[in-house]
Amino acid sequence: MQVTQQVLAVPSRGQTDRRRSAIRQESHVNVHKPSGRGCGRAEGSGSAIPEGDKVAVRDNLLEGIVRAPPLVRAQLGECLKAVVYSDFPDRWPGILHAIQQQLATQARS
Repeated sequence: MQVTQQVLAVPSRGQTDRRRSAIRQESHVNVHKPSGRGCGRAEGSGSAIPEGDKVAVRDNLLEGIVRAPPLVRAQLGECLKAVVYSDFPDRWPGILHAIQQQLATQARS
C-alpha cells in the first residue's frame, strides 16, 4: 500500500501508472471495508488493513487528490469517502482541518 501511495504522490510518474495505482488503492480499500462503512475488516475474512497502512493513507490521501490528474482523482475520491466513513471522527479527527488547509492553499494558488 505504501508503494501505491508513493506512485500517486509523484507527479513525474505517467498518468497510466498513477491511475493504475489509484485503482489498486481503491480496490484495496473497498475489499477491506465492512459493509456500509469504510476501511476495516473484510466481511467474513477476518483480515484487516494494518493500522500503519491506514495511517499512511490518511497522511497522504488529500495531497494525492490535489496533485492527481482528473481520472486518478476520481478513484482517490472514492478512497477518501471510504476512509472518512470508517475513520471519522474517532481515528481521523483532523480531516476537516486538513481539508480546510488544502482549500486555503488552493485558493492562494
